[in-house]
Amino acid sequence: MVTTKSKQLNGVVGNLSPDQAFSIDFHCGVSDKTLCTKAQDAFNSVGKRIASVLKLNTVIKVNATFTDFCKTLNECSNGNGLVLAPARSIPIEDDDNVTRLYPQALVKQMNLKNRPQYGDGKIKQGQNDFEYIVTHEFIHGLGFGSSWRNYFSADILTPLPVTSGQRLSGFVESKFDRYMFVKQNGTFVPMTSLTKQFNSLFTNSSISLNQFANSSQFLLSQQLFTSASTQFSMQFVTSSKDQVFLETGLKPFQEGSSISHVDKSFMQNGDFLMTFAAKDGVTLDDFAQSNGVSNGAVPYMVCDLTGIDLPPNSSNDSSFPSRSSITSESRFLCVCPSSRASEPILNFLKPRAFEEGEADLF
Repeated sequence: MVTTKSKQLNGVVGNLSPDQAFSIDFHCGVSDKTLCTKAQDAFNSVGKRIASVLKLNTVIKVNATFTDFCKTLNECSNGNGLVLAPARSIPIEDDDNVTRLYPQALVKQMNLKNRPQYGDGKIKQGQNDFEYIVTHEFIHGLGFGSSWRNYFSADILTPLPVTSGQRLSGFVESKFDRYMFVKQNGTFVPMTSLTKQFNSLFTNSSISLNQFANSSQFLLSQQLFTSASTQFSMQFVTSSKDQVFLETGLKPFQEGSSISHVDKSFMQNGDFLMTFAAKDGVTLDDFAQSNGVSNGAVPYMVCDLTGIDLPPNSSNDSSFPSRSSITSESRFLCVCPSSRASEPILNFLKPRAFEEGEADLF
């Protein structure tokens, strides 16, 4: 594992225009060419939407496939959704000397008003705005989400495990996890401190999975799993000290939805974009306007992205609120990478299979 000091990557050079910032390799797997064009236009629009807020100096490449899951993959569902995740996560040592995973799209940046006319007219109840979903998943692709998951079994929660065969050699958290807190005995404590408790098991060498299962850390992982299914038990604290409750109200725990979204109560304010479920019958722009947000909610995540050393784009439209002008009612979220589960291991510690960074909006 190669570790790069984050402070060595903070130099920002020239900025790309919104038209240049995202390079989208779009593939369409349906026969309806008109529908393909509409989907591609939506992806392009989302790239411009995000790039109009952030100073991006290096092109972010997106591999996007629009297809019929039922016909192509034989996965038929009544719901709609996308999955988008970092193609790669890079371990970087933060200024607190803890190595965390950063999404490649953000590491690349660290020096190494008219409605589009491709829609189908007025949206109806039961329909979801495709651009709403794509924007949500782009933010996940930039790294929005926690590394804490039920990797080993259905009722324990840990950061990303580092394994080799039947041996466990440590746990790695993401950048997002640095700002996560969990309620214990009436007080919110940082998740990073709990990661350190888990890693105290590995003073000299790796341990067996049986040793982990018989440790106090295993009991802690069970307690944390309960917290992950108890509403208002976990929160994200921004650099400006805003406290944002994460989605811990889903029962049972839903991998990819629990923790890695904001609480459903944010559906009625500026952070609606990153709740786990999208509102049907309304477009992204209309919903953003009704919540007093300019340009489809992206400005409310600027401070969040800035926390990962990406400065807000000062050349954007003057209608965007400045950081100092956003009130405490306008919460900020942070992005982070998610990572792939470890290989299958002992029967009582079976990692549940999922795709890297999976975070289905629905």
